Amino acid sequence: MLGCYTDRSSVPDKSTESTSVPITIHFESAHKGQDGSYFFGLEFNNDQKVYFRRVNEEIKGFKLVAHQEIVDESSAGKRPPSHKLSIQRGDKTFTIMNGSSYVFAETK
Repeated sequence: MLGCYTDRSSVPDKSTESTSVPITIHFESAHKGQDGSYFFGLEFNNDQKVYFRRVNEEIKGFKLVAHQEIVDESSAGKRPPSHKLSIQRGDKTFTIMNGSSYVFAETK
């Protein structure tokens, strides 16, 4: 018979297959609040919505765990500083620079 499995051992077991669900995170911006702390604009999967959170806050299952402001001393006062943000989901932590994107592939 065409298109039929003749032996159950040859049927793929979908329950053990893992699939990767990529999530693209774009670090849009970093803003300094009146109290001197930063909040960060993040966009997920190009959904045209920017979410603002501070370090130790969560968004869509991701926790912002650390921030580093990077000032290029040779261009101090001429260019705004860069920002590096560490983000955690589960046991995975990654860093992303402002203006860039990161693709997080989670296995389900």
